[in-house]
Amino acid sequence: NPSQHLTATEWNEHLLNKKEGTALLLDVRNVYESRVGRFMVPDVPTLLTNTRKYSDLPHLLATNPHIRDKQEIYMYCTGGVRCERVSMLVQSLYPEKKIYQLQGGIQTYLALQKDYNDESCNLFQGKNFVFDPRRTDPMHGPKPVIGKCLVCSTPHDDYDNGHAPSEEKEARCNTCRMLILVCNSCRCKYACWGEAATDQRPSLFCGLDRCNHEGAAPMPELVTIPSSNSCPSSTIMPE
Repeated sequence: NPSQHLTATEWNEHLLNKKEGTALLLDVRNVYESRVGRFMVPDVPTLLTNTRKYSDLPHLLATNPHIRDKQEIYMYCTGGVRCERVSMLVQSLYPEKKIYQLQGGIQTYLALQKDYNDESCNLFQGKNFVFDPRRTDPMHGPKPVIGKCLVCSTPHDDYDNGHAPSEEKEARCNTCRMLILVCNSCRCKYACWGEAATDQRPSLFCGLDRCNHEGAAPMPELVTIPSSNSCPSSTIMPE
């Protein structure tokens, strides 16, 4: 069976009352989704699986030391559907652990947060990537831009560089065609997938000068934030 669901209020209550080193947030989305938005909680590290497709997940979940070392796992995805499947896999791998998933995913969490009067306790940072013509949900966390340009590392989270996604002018790796973040200043200096490269405008890849994902195992990333960014543990979100 899928793991226990937590409402937005329960999610906050659980995560804001954890002892350091006991719990882990598990982002089961793809790398291009977590690049523009993710949950970040004091004393609870977030494991970005950085996968390009779902089939990359099983081996990563079975072998990652950060998952093995934590007593409690809190997983989330866009709308909750992927967590239903992933949570069953994680429970089969680690039957001794407490496994939780966010009910309704990021979309439901942000929808409830919209009517809340204290944005400082919105634990989601950045934007929620969606698989529709919008590319990202207009609702976002209190820190709206957490992505950065692949080339110069300036804050940036627009895969389409101001264009509508329907125009199909997004930046993609020349090998694996995965979405990549390239700021407006750097975009004109490189040729992304579908564009002609020249000596003055070289090809761009998801690893800058090479592809990091085609035929390679994902490279998970552990993200932490200091305890000083915490909001009151007694804060409750409306359901």
